[in-house]
Amino acid sequence: MRLSAWLLCSISLGTTNSMAADIHLSLTGMMDAQGFVQIGVFATAENFPYSAALHSQRIAVTETPITMSFSGLATGRYAIAAYHDSNNNQQLDTNFFGLPTERYGFSQNVRGLFGPPDFEAAAFELQKPHEKLTIDLE
Repeated sequence: MRLSAWLLCSISLGTTNSMAADIHLSLTGMMDAQGFVQIGVFATAENFPYSAALHSQRIAVTETPITMSFSGLATGRYAIAAYHDSNNNQQLDTNFFGLPTERYGFSQNVRGLFGPPDFEAAAFELQKPHEKLTIDLE
């Protein structure tokens, strides 16, 4: 399954923690101000980063860096995946060898060796009411 498949697979997962928190996210590293960025927030390792995003946003790139927020999240462990869909075809484009030709990134600014990193490598603890994160798209 392709990384861009989670665009169509956003679901809402129930949480047991009642404390609400917000993630204020900045995306840097885009080559130009065109197309869209697709961002998914994941609460579990299952299918990360391909499907079952707890929340997702698709935002037009009109300037860089891009900033956005995810509000009302329960405190807990999350991972974020994002890519710059510069040609607006709603997928992360790859070359003949399967390597991405559009910029992408993950929380903790981790990279996988032969594919995306696993959930644990990208995961962070959301404990404060307002968490600021930056993801550098490469």
